[in-house]
Amino acid sequence: MNVPLWGLNVCAGRWAGQDVVTGRRSGAGGAMAAEVVETTGARSWALSGGTRVWAKAGYPVERNAG
Repeated sequence: MNVPLWGLNVCAGRWAGQDVVTGRRSGAGGAMAAEVVETTGARSWALSGGTRVWAKAGYPVERNAG
């Protein structure tokens, strides 16, 4: 699910009690997102290195059409 950092406070409660991996283009952004998600009761981890490192390793990335 692709949720902008500014929108996490609004919908993050839906992940309470679940495991969530966050990632943004940079690793620092993912860490900020993980902190927000954890405040809602989820367990979260930030994708080390961000989505650029993920894609470079050959893992799939889905992008919004917009």
